[in-house]
Amino acid sequence: MRNVLSLCGLCTLGETPRLAVRGIADRVLHGLKRRNAVSAPMRYRGVFVAFEPEVLKLVLDELAADAGVDVRFGALVVDAGREDGRITSVTIADHGGLSTYGAAAFVDGTGMATLLLMLGRAHVMETTAPSTWARSGPALAGYPRGYT
Repeated sequence: MRNVLSLCGLCTLGETPRLAVRGIADRVLHGLKRRNAVSAPMRYRGVFVAFEPEVLKLVLDELAADAGVDVRFGALVVDAGREDGRITSVTIADHGGLSTYGAAAFVDGTGMATLLLMLGRAHVMETTAPSTWARSGPALAGYPRGYT
């Protein structure tokens, strides 16, 4: 969460902004409010709230832990087990060595569609913009021109 200090799209644009989201966004805002780490809605070109980024990290970590998510920071995905075109396990490398985890679902937080690439499902496209994302069936990926 570097260089991001505000959240937009959470409130209506009316005269008096009202919360327009529920679910995880509502839980994140509640966690920030409990720690006095978020502003009241403010108006610029839209409506936004400013927040303390380090507190947001804490709130997100707590919500993930409460949901039973095993977050693996600093891990590199090195292999993916497949069955009928689905990912059934991932092998990661971290400071503890190699570890393999099985699960019903995985979230790829690499920003590079690593798991989809391992399945051969990601589409690599040429673009002049360094971080353009392309849609290709169920796969998302995007690479800068000249990527090999």
